[in-house]
Amino acid sequence: YFAIEERAELREKLSIGSAAFPNEQEIKDVQSLHESSTRLADADSSLLAQVISRFGLQRIHPVTMKAMDVRLSEDETSILFPIYGPNKKLVALKSVEVTENHEATNVFPRSTVVGLFGWHRIKRGHQELILTATEKDALAVVQETSLPVATLLSGTSNLPLEVLPLLEQFDKITLWFGNRLQDWESVKVFARKLGEKRCYYVRPKEGYPLAALQAKPRSQLPDVLKRCQPVSHRAITTFHSLRAAVADLLQNMDTFVGVRWQRFPGLVRLLKGFRTGELTVFTGPTGSGKTTFMCEYSLDLCMQGVNTLWGSFEIQNEKLAKIMLTQFAKISLENNMEEFDSWADKFELLPLYFMTFHGEETMKNVMDAMSHAVYVHDIQHVVVDNVQFMMGVGMDNSNVDRFWRQDLLIAAFRRFATQHNCHVTLVMHPRKVRAHDFSRAY
Repeated sequence: YFAIEERAELREKLSIGSAAFPNEQEIKDVQSLHESSTRLADADSSLLAQVISRFGLQRIHPVTMKAMDVRLSEDETSILFPIYGPNKKLVALKSVEVTENHEATNVFPRSTVVGLFGWHRIKRGHQELILTATEKDALAVVQETSLPVATLLSGTSNLPLEVLPLLEQFDKITLWFGNRLQDWESVKVFARKLGEKRCYYVRPKEGYPLAALQAKPRSQLPDVLKRCQPVSHRAITTFHSLRAAVADLLQNMDTFVGVRWQRFPGLVRLLKGFRTGELTVFTGPTGSGKTTFMCEYSLDLCMQGVNTLWGSFEIQNEKLAKIMLTQFAKISLENNMEEFDSWADKFELLPLYFMTFHGEETMKNVMDAMSHAVYVHDIQHVVVDNVQFMMGVGMDNSNVDRFWRQDLLIAAFRRFATQHNCHVTLVMHPRKVRAHDFSRAY
């Protein structure tokens, strides 16, 4: 770790052009914005009280705000959280603004920068770290405990590879992400990357740190952290070990049924929600609209923060993106090109990725791409359209029945979904049946 930190500046120079690190001009711009802002803790008492009320920071002391360098923008409409890179230098500012009782966040210079809030306070001798979902939760934990606390700029949506070397020094990493289904899924994804043996989690029923601090007159955050559970487990367990997890399931049934579709209430009634670790096979005749529907189906989930990977072997990615962008905007962009850039900028922020395959491809290449995406981008939903483009490609025995091959492919995708805790959706053509003869397929 020491060598990694000492060579952080060299690594950033070598990474010029990488989206993970800001360039020299971006660093200057961030520094300029930082200098134009003021410390929130230094604001006069009336303004400070207004900001605390507006942003829900009750019970966070000005001393804590000062220690974490929380800033107030020059126009006093937003608060700024400083994000630090591997060498503990300022690399970004996360802006939070409240509009119509809704928090809007923005990252300057851009959201693809890799960094952590609170990283400037981490010392080489620290062996334990608390990772929280939001910067405000980090303020609550750092105030009520003496433990090192940090928050990823990307929150709980993904754990960038560039961050992993920084976290190697810690023997114990506690993940306090909250009680949403996606928070719980992120705990499992992060633990696999960080090493389950050193990862602990705070049970979902404990909620979020700041909310827990504000809920009771006396802080119980240290007690909550003492009750954290190890992520790793032995191959054999007992109900005693499962009891707390079962209680969480019963108390949060609405959460654990999955992510609910916003555009398809009928699916919610039938399936309750979208859950990772499962396999969906979507089928229909040629021209029935399978791809168009699946675009909006996956877009609905992606807009709710489900990291999505699309593998379209039938139509090119440009056409696929055009369909999804139109569904995202809900207007005909062909007739409203003046709005294209505005909608494209918003669409670009979605956690959406595309495989570059087109036409027939081997199962091995597709699986390699999926595995890489799950590890690097924390993909939770993979869409493959359609499976027939992998039928027979790379198969050693051409005499194998085509439906047997299809079963093998589905089994491989099902195994992938289980092993990687990732939902896989397969688009397939149905078997063709001769007229008046439904007893056999050809």
